Amino acid sequence: ANTYQVSYFQIFRNYKRKQWSRSQHASQSLGTIRGDEGLKEPLIIDSNERGPLKDAVIRMAEKGGIPVKQQYLQGMGDYKAGNAHIECKSISDLFQSTYSGHLMRQLENLDANCERVFLVVHGDLAKYVKMATNQGRKITYSKALNQITGVIARIMADFDCHVWKAKDYS
Repeated sequence: ANTYQVSYFQIFRNYKRKQWSRSQHASQSLGTIRGDEGLKEPLIIDSNERGPLKDAVIRMAEKGGIPVKQQYLQGMGDYKAGNAHIECKSISDLFQSTYSGHLMRQLENLDANCERVFLVVHGDLAKYVKMATNQGRKITYSKALNQITGVIARIMADFDCHVWKAKDYS
């Protein structure tokens, strides 16, 4: 695992241990989608969702025997799995939407209106730093790591939201 993934898991390991009941509920939500209880609810993908992550999600769902359906989710995340609403952000989009305040408004809306909320952050931090440096921004890997750690910590503290890291799909 790279430094980003190791740091992320080390930082939130204790937090997740304290939140065992939330994790239990999350597993139950995702178990229902997988059909562990004999149900085969479709994975709903927002009709506005585009890109390589969506393509990868569809491939993985179909491989796992999970039906996929596209419909407009009315701003309630990018994906819906049972009673779990999932918002996905690339690292670049995570930073941009955090600075603009858009992400916090999205999560506040999801937290207030949805039973289970997940944020999936996808991408490679080193690629983000390289791209930002090429665009003339002065940022180092350690500074970006500290920023993303702070953003994730704030999200986990302020909202009833699980944060997961996914690999780079670009």
